[in-house]
Amino acid sequence: MYFFVHTKSPADSTAIVSTPGHNKAAYDIASQSIVLLKNSKKILPLNQKKIKSIAVIGENAITKNAQGGFGAGVKAREEVTPLEGLKNRLGSGIEINFAEGYKSKFVEGLRFVPDNTVNTKLIREAVDLASKSDVTIIFAGTNREVETESFDREGFTLPFGQDALIKEVCKANRNTIVVVVAGAPVNMHITDSCSEAILWSWFNGSQAGNAVADVLLGNVNPSGKLPFTIPARLDDSPAHALGVFPGNENAEYAEGILVGYRWYDKKEISPLYPFGFGLSYSSFEFTNMISENTRYGKKDLIRITVNIKNTGSYDGRETVQIYAGQTDAEVLKATRELKAFKKISLKKGESTDVQFEFPVSDMAWYDVKTGDWLISPGIYRIAVGSSSRDIRKITDIEIR
Repeated sequence: MYFFVHTKSPADSTAIVSTPGHNKAAYDIASQSIVLLKNSKKILPLNQKKIKSIAVIGENAITKNAQGGFGAGVKAREEVTPLEGLKNRLGSGIEINFAEGYKSKFVEGLRFVPDNTVNTKLIREAVDLASKSDVTIIFAGTNREVETESFDREGFTLPFGQDALIKEVCKANRNTIVVVVAGAPVNMHITDSCSEAILWSWFNGSQAGNAVADVLLGNVNPSGKLPFTIPARLDDSPAHALGVFPGNENAEYAEGILVGYRWYDKKEISPLYPFGFGLSYSSFEFTNMISENTRYGKKDLIRITVNIKNTGSYDGRETVQIYAGQTDAEVLKATRELKAFKKISLKKGESTDVQFEFPVSDMAWYDVKTGDWLISPGIYRIAVGSSSRDIRKITDIEIR
């Protein structure tokens, strides 16, 4: 994820950049996009009263991703790194020490192909620091050379020997949090199995460091959701399951309409983290799902209402997601597809009715034989949930 806020003065054409308003927008976008994937034993948010020292580990803690790059690259005037963000927020109250842990290196003669050789010296330094600290935060992931234009990754292994780093650091300090800085899925098995908490922080722009620090410390309750599926293994992804990768300069989507999460749902494949997934420091209860009608015509609007209550101890945001699928389809269709979503803010203990409206025509499918969009009559299952695999309420409607 990249973003850059840019405006022009109405008085002249001089570009105005990095104003306080721009910085606030960059911060708001970054802080609301961070995804909490795991929070075992509620280690997050960090309790500053019980922490005297933090080990910050990983090259991505000091890497600036919003500067330089190719034509599509974002070139921010200033960027706050995660290490700087933590120091900004904690000041001198908690000791913060840094170890690199791994170093970006590429196979000689093969541009953009990571050298995954384990750097034992850097790992030893990181383990030594972690063992002396109350909490360890590893900033792992990729960078803009691994995820670049005009080049496909050959796999989704964490590059530069990071799995070995994460495994050894977790052994040295059980209170280890991993923050993944990346824009596309990576293999999370080692990270998921040994760390206490995982945040996905993206290439999050000029305010990335301040945003992730505030989420770690609880100044911001995480509310981001995954816009893709993180598979349990690479062979589960359609391009690899169907043998169309690596291909040639023409990409073949052999899965047809089952792109993305639709493939995993239809094939009943369990992902490591599903589309739409994202935890919170709070919890949300879904009740009283109501469809305005039980039967709809092809030109009607489907109206759905559901009550959402913040049952946790933190104010927070939840993205309520509406999925739909035909239960008795005579042609190949996805099990369910996202049709609408809304992000709402609720104080602890607060509840509200969330209303959705979308046309029946959103259920149409394209008939290649007639060259037209068709709406099949039948029973459709409308589901509301917190992710594509966390469905809380279901109701069936009929389309005539």
